[in-house]
Amino acid sequence: MGGGTGLLTNPTRQLQANHTSQHPMKLRGFGLCLVGALMAGWLSGGVEPYQRCICIPPELGPNDSLPGLYPEEAIATQSDGLSPSPQFVSFQEGIRPSSAAHVPELATYLDQVQIGEPIWYRHLAVYPLFLERGVHLEGRWLTLDEAMRRGVLVVTEKDGGSVPVVWVENRSRDEYVFIMRGEILSGGKQTRTVRQDVILAPGQRVELDVFCVERGRWHGEEKFKPSYQMAPLAVKKRIAQGEGQQSIWESVRGLAGALQAATPSEDLAKALDAPHVRQDLDKVRKEIVPRIPARTMGFLFLQGRRPVGADMFGDAQIARELFPKLLDAYAVDCILLHKDIPGAERAGADREAIEFFKRIVRAGSQRARTPGSGAGIRTDALGLVGGGVSFGGTLVHYGVYVRHEPIVPLPGPKPMEGFRE
Repeated sequence: MGGGTGLLTNPTRQLQANHTSQHPMKLRGFGLCLVGALMAGWLSGGVEPYQRCICIPPELGPNDSLPGLYPEEAIATQSDGLSPSPQFVSFQEGIRPSSAAHVPELATYLDQVQIGEPIWYRHLAVYPLFLERGVHLEGRWLTLDEAMRRGVLVVTEKDGGSVPVVWVENRSRDEYVFIMRGEILSGGKQTRTVRQDVILAPGQRVELDVFCVERGRWHGEEKFKPSYQMAPLAVKKRIAQGEGQQSIWESVRGLAGALQAATPSEDLAKALDAPHVRQDLDKVRKEIVPRIPARTMGFLFLQGRRPVGADMFGDAQIARELFPKLLDAYAVDCILLHKDIPGAERAGADREAIEFFKRIVRAGSQRARTPGSGAGIRTDALGLVGGGVSFGGTLVHYGVYVRHEPIVPLPGPKPMEGFRE
């Protein structure tokens, strides 16, 4: 990798180009004054230090020049009053690979990603992702949990009950609903998890592909309710890798046993809600969630220096709402199942995060099937697997994970009569 050249970048390159070309000397002087004032404030205890942001610039042509600093835009402002804002101080870390192998909306997204300073809890590192110019997702949007809580999204069994499919209906007149792979639906005749990202337009009703994550129950009401939970990474990976229902059941059974949270019906939602599990996950949330900067659009997750996955969103509000349960999904695998691992060696983690991002860019993506109103996205290359969905030419979500080998089924009871893939 390259490196060594100091580089201060501006999150909005267009504004930067317009202003620096008109008043270069004035901005340079103002920038020096601003930096001096901030450093003085920092040393006196009155200003937070900069948060480093790792910038991987695109390859430069022979006539191109490195961007400069536009002071008014270099410092992020607090947008929600809930989380700290990053101070963008970036440095060149090598050349960004070409994103030409990706579908256009994902390529546009990846070309402007900046990697923020990591937030650590034990051996889990979360790298916030920011966009230099941003994207504009048209319309008003709701997440699955919020839409179900408000009664806008109705989820019911199909034809009295079919294990791999449920009905989902968006009854809103003017709001889109985003449903993310791995989100858990409680109730119905058994607890389910969603197989792929889906977008429902206002008034739209579709069949939603799901997996059963409660092997021992086949009775109950027709309607589902929000669980505010997401399947752990081990389960989500097997879904993304195209494994079948039997593999999902075995994964759920193994996780519940390892967490010492097995239930009679082998219900994943209840296992994740066991008091000791919930207590451990709440500790992770308490340490990490408040430290996520405003305007965060995605996340890279590492276990120590080992990359495990990434999730990117086309809207900061959607990212903020889904992050707590997304964090739970990674924390189960990276922390709760590895409590005996000593503190992570953090040296070199930044370099691994950069290489992981470059690997994502090189892996490419293709179109994939998805019900509803979105355009599906699929990645299966370079040891990575995952995908997402876009809408109107803008990325809504893209999640990609480091592949695991298929699990070996464990011995156990046969599924109840009536279960099928």
